[in-house]
Amino acid sequence: MAIVIPIIGLFCAIAGIYYSRVSLKEIKTKDEAGMNVAIAGLVCSIGGIIMQLLYILLIIAYFAVMSFTNQVSPSLLI
Repeated sequence: MAIVIPIIGLFCAIAGIYYSRVSLKEIKTKDEAGMNVAIAGLVCSIGGIIMQLLYILLIIAYFAVMSFTNQVSPSLLI
């Protein structure tokens, strides 16, 4: 379960970037309000992707290091 949640967060952040870009284009073409909200969504999505990728890399690094020492904790495999 702990490995699946970051992947779900990564997909949600990618969707957030897509929708933020679409809304920015629409705001610019139709001269509507909401530019700050779209930019905030874009920044939060990029930050979310960075955090999720770092977390996934941390999990991979942990298991890579523990595989060399053969001390993988059974509680982390659940």
